[in-house]
Amino acid sequence: MAGGEGFEPSTPNLGAPKQAYFSEKDVNWAGFRQFLKDQKYRGGHDSYLFNLALSYHHCLLDVDYSEIAKIQKSQVKNVLCALAALSKFLGCYSRHKQLLKDYGLKWKGRSSDDIIIDRLSRSDDPNDVFQWICDVKEACPDYSVFMDFIAITGLRLTEAINSFNLIISLTKEGSLTQKYFNVDFGFLEHFRFKETFIRSCKKAFVSYVPLEMLELIGKQKSVSFNHFKNKELEKKHIPQRFSDVRENQASFVTRWLTPAEIDLIHGRATKSVFMANYFNPKLVADLKNRASQAAQPILVKVNSELILKENAGGEKID
Repeated sequence: MAGGEGFEPSTPNLGAPKQAYFSEKDVNWAGFRQFLKDQKYRGGHDSYLFNLALSYHHCLLDVDYSEIAKIQKSQVKNVLCALAALSKFLGCYSRHKQLLKDYGLKWKGRSSDDIIIDRLSRSDDPNDVFQWICDVKEACPDYSVFMDFIAITGLRLTEAINSFNLIISLTKEGSLTQKYFNVDFGFLEHFRFKETFIRSCKKAFVSYVPLEMLELIGKQKSVSFNHFKNKELEKKHIPQRFSDVRENQASFVTRWLTPAEIDLIHGRATKSVFMANYFNPKLVADLKNRASQAAQPILVKVNSELILKENAGGEKID
């Protein structure tokens, strides 16, 4: 069996060829494409994995992952993800896992330490992100309210678009408070629409949105992901910084919200015993008040036309 230059497998028994479980004719590519679509990936990720599987499926069929060990490190995780999906579709996932072990391959990309160091090394002024939002609003005035919405919720772009459009449709049918917005709690309850917001690795459970903003959103037009991203932003050469907005929002609200509250709002269902078994934001009496206090300075920084006269506790906001 061929091996990559300078590549040493983690086990000594790779010298003899292994018998492949499947041949090319055994793969139902149309069925596999539908299999990926059924996983409900977002942003065309199913097509991305399908194309990677097409490019590297021979590694799985030939039971030889030496080629994967030679590709760029940043791409390994995506290729392994595609082959994992294909192996599950073919019913040979255990063989895929054994190949990972045999060739010393790991799913993990960059370490958490590296990611944190990169973040700490940035010299960006946090106000730069708020200024970017203002720039988008100026260049695309039709999306002004949407940008205010994404600024205070910290939702991912796809989640924000789905939520924004859902608010519009439910407002029109007069069922927003019955189906989506909990007036007493003061939060949008994304978890009521599990197929849309609760995905395998990216989730959104709840988001604080003031009533005044909900009223504004209800009067807007629906947002098209492709039109906004491709025709509005890319054609006007505006960079994509939505992940920065999410990061900035999470850091900014630490003055008012606890880490557990921020984790829940950002959809991070951690494995801690407290988060999994005990934490219930509806039992935190002042959460709505503190979330309102956190939202107001963000709206000021992004030059929102929405001015909250008072917070959820009835106190005046400076």
